[in-house]
Amino acid sequence: VALNLRSTEDLYAAVGAGDVRVSQVVGAASRLSGVTQRELDLEPRQASPQERTDGIQIRGVGKLLTQIATCCHPVPGDMIVGYITKNRGVSIHRDDCANLLSLEDESPDRIIEVSWGENQVETYPVDIEISAYDRQGLLRDVTSVLANERVNVTGMQTMTDASANTARLQLSIEVDGLSQLSQVLDRIHRIHNVISAKRIRAA
Repeated sequence: VALNLRSTEDLYAAVGAGDVRVSQVVGAASRLSGVTQRELDLEPRQASPQERTDGIQIRGVGKLLTQIATCCHPVPGDMIVGYITKNRGVSIHRDDCANLLSLEDESPDRIIEVSWGENQVETYPVDIEISAYDRQGLLRDVTSVLANERVNVTGMQTMTDASANTARLQLSIEVDGLSQLSQVLDRIHRIHNVISAKRIRAA
């Protein structure tokens, strides 16, 4: 109603056609919900923990339960390190993960060498951030790149700065490895009015 659209389907069609801007969607959602913060969250779908015994090779040890750390979301191609947890097997981190460095200081004996195996799961979750000058068709162009690369989006958060006419999009996506992630970010960066497209690193 706030955008003179009669249904959710009409909204999707307008976004897809480039007739609605990010700021318009965010503004309408804020007005309808009474939220003053200009922020729209689409909650990612709930996914079971990625626990498995294949896909990761652990040096000098037989098969152990492994799980991908949610703090740094490593993907195939990243340099990785394992941390032996008390109850959840081996947690796999990127070697530059801030949490891992802290764990290494506390319990260096729990750190083990690991590497990516041949039998990997199909996709891995990763978070990216896109900064751009807001314009009609921006969301359409970003989603088109992701669709063409066959990348699944599990969550999206958009924020706008009306004074600077800029938009910031944070997306949770699933990729099959570092190569695909790099290609996706490169293609998004080439979109008209996009300022930057990068992977979100753990704090």
